[in-house]
Amino acid sequence: MKKIVTKVILLLTLFLSSAGFSQEIIFTLANPTLSGGSPPTTFEFDVMIQGDVSGTFYGDLLIYIDYNTAAFGTEVAANSNINITAGGQIDGFIYSLVGGVNGTGANDNDENTFSVAIDYALDGNTAFANPLPTSPVQLFKVSLTIDDDSQTSGLTFNGGLMSGQQYQATGTLPEDRYPSVDTSDDLDSALPVELNVLEALVQDAQVVVQWSTQSEVNNLGFEVYRSTEENGLFDLISSYENNSDLEGSGNSNTLREYSYVDAQAAGGTTYWYQIADVDFDGIRTFHGPVSVDAPELLPDVFSLHQNYPNPFNPSTTVRYDVPSNLDGRSRVSLVIYNSLGMKVKTLYNGYKAPGFHTEVWDGTNDNGVRTASGIYFLRMVADRFVSTKKMILLK
Repeated sequence: MKKIVTKVILLLTLFLSSAGFSQEIIFTLANPTLSGGSPPTTFEFDVMIQGDVSGTFYGDLLIYIDYNTAAFGTEVAANSNINITAGGQIDGFIYSLVGGVNGTGANDNDENTFSVAIDYALDGNTAFANPLPTSPVQLFKVSLTIDDDSQTSGLTFNGGLMSGQQYQATGTLPEDRYPSVDTSDDLDSALPVELNVLEALVQDAQVVVQWSTQSEVNNLGFEVYRSTEENGLFDLISSYENNSDLEGSGNSNTLREYSYVDAQAAGGTTYWYQIADVDFDGIRTFHGPVSVDAPELLPDVFSLHQNYPNPFNPSTTVRYDVPSNLDGRSRVSLVIYNSLGMKVKTLYNGYKAPGFHTEVWDGTNDNGVRTASGIYFLRMVADRFVSTKKMILLK
């Protein structure tokens, strides 16, 4: 599969007769996102706008974008394969999207070009359109339905159609228009990952998310997200940035296998998981969700498991097991020591009911001060059980 992503910069040169010098409006296609499962079904991106210098003004806009019909189909507005939403209001600038076929916010110019019209409204008593910021801001968001994810996007601004269609203010005289258009920097990359399998299951009383890839292109790594509802809010619980097991293979055409142990999954709860692959440009492609019921089994013996991840930065999770007994609970002590045997932090000291438990060490001592990089030892004492694990903090 190939990645549907592009970044295009459009420069509209504006000659202001009153100012005596030229200015540029810069349009950029940014923040591409693939979503909707594996393979992805939706491609989204932002159209950004900025001025090259302070005091660059603009008014009504008419933007044309060409696209690959093999990827998205033809006449995307008429076929409801596109949706346009206005971005956050630019400071001091009031605007609205104009109509659009089937309420999409876009109009078809021909089978492979759509247009978006922006209406400017005067803000207070200003004589001209408000000045643009000199850093990119979102003008609107485009969502396209993917017909064939093996294709490339082919997205680019249509400079010929846009020439003379951008206005400094609300007037329609020739002197109100930007006289020229130039396009450049058209990118069209491949999908970073072809996912072979994704599943969540229980292994040795632990929830494990595992997946494999058939191929990878520019794959930086993976992120794991979790929710208690299939269509709920998914929280990021692990990332390639702090878990070396989730680092991608870059470019690969051989089978690669990955897994993540959710040490914080509570027994008796149904969880939903998504993973996202992240490419070298920071583009995320989501896969899933898949679900699993966390086990309610009780352990037979005390156990202290190796912290995860290890090495770690800035935090790590400790998993330990407490079996049932006549008293119904056991006193547990978890204490962290440095390599000199000096106590650093009491992670837990008290009674625990039988079950699988976790604690998180954020790398601080008992005073809340962040500790230095190095080797630390976690010692667990419970009844007659004593166990020690080595932990490595890297910064």
